[in-house]
Amino acid sequence: MNQVRQYMRHKQLPLPMQRRLLDYYEYRFRETYFRENTIFPTISERLRKDMNTYICMNLIKCVPILKDLPPLVRANIVPCLRPEVFLPNDIIIKAGTMGDCMYFIYSGTVAVYTPTGKEVCHLQDGGYFGEMSLIAKDSKRIANVVAIETTEVYRLERKHFNGYLKTLPELYKKLERVAESRRENTLVMEEIHRKHILEKTMRMIDDR
Repeated sequence: MNQVRQYMRHKQLPLPMQRRLLDYYEYRFRETYFRENTIFPTISERLRKDMNTYICMNLIKCVPILKDLPPLVRANIVPCLRPEVFLPNDIIIKAGTMGDCMYFIYSGTVAVYTPTGKEVCHLQDGGYFGEMSLIAKDSKRIANVVAIETTEVYRLERKHFNGYLKTLPELYKKLERVAESRRENTLVMEEIHRKHILEKTMRMIDDR
């Protein structure tokens, strides 16, 4: 943490940004600091898989879509998951950008918004989002996803999704149904919100 503070002073970061950076480190490491990238390469591949499975056990328990995977598939998927931490108001997904991964929520809460800012829903522990970009190739994100509180997620990239989950037709179809339902709901809410904004703008012009 002394190195982080020295770095922030050297870069002359503004105080609010310094506070966010310190909050991130405190949450990410819980005041126990270590070099995971140094530790893991020295461990055998089999032991790494076993450790990752154990570390992600709580995630697997709270995410039904992972819990229901066949053991062999789950054993291959888990090492591919990458943890990320987002602070309040961090934008996790931005509408209109190309996506190449989906996210599983380990802890925390995110809000989903249409491109014009209409809130669609909240997702919490055990939820997931971003699956549309994996199912529909070259598909742009249709919503913004923002962390409401400090949120820990696990990211699954397209190459791993295609390598394992696409071999399970029933699960793939389930994800397709969820993705299409969410897409339709978001588009409908976006259209209604756009009309509301337009009507409000026209009333303001008329009042002038």
